[in-house]
Amino acid sequence: MLFRITENDVYEDNPHLSLMKEFKGITDPQFRFVCFYSDWQSPYRNLGKEERVARSNEFAGTSFELSHLVTFVDRYYDMQGIKHWRKGIDAIDAALQKVMDSLQDEDVKDADELKKLSASLSTLTNQKVDFIKKVNEHLNLTDMEIVGEDVMTTADEINV
Repeated sequence: MLFRITENDVYEDNPHLSLMKEFKGITDPQFRFVCFYSDWQSPYRNLGKEERVARSNEFAGTSFELSHLVTFVDRYYDMQGIKHWRKGIDAIDAALQKVMDSLQDEDVKDADELKKLSASLSTLTNQKVDFIKKVNEHLNLTDMEIVGEDVMTTADEINV
């Protein structure tokens, strides 16, 4: 992760944070949320947008609305150089959710429609895998996985 997050105040562990104009005025809980929502090495990185918000709020011990912190989130993405990829993955996740909702819709009984939805599910999943591989290559990360156990992070250090 770009910043060290422990049980201490984030400004204690990252004294340079108070000097960064990108995060001027951000509080400790806000920064914890932003960090765990936005960092590519967060244990929540592969979750959909809504689930990442919920889990990041749990970790920060808050209930922030993403819309209130979107500027900080975008700045964090910019620092990692992944803003366009993360937004692409979020768009794919939203499309995947629509397809999965449609597959569970009881009104969808036509075999051709089910076949199209299944093909869309496969295509979108492959696109997400490709996006994630590109981000990993960009960040020079080879040990990240899309499924399975998450690698150790600072969240693991404090028993999240």
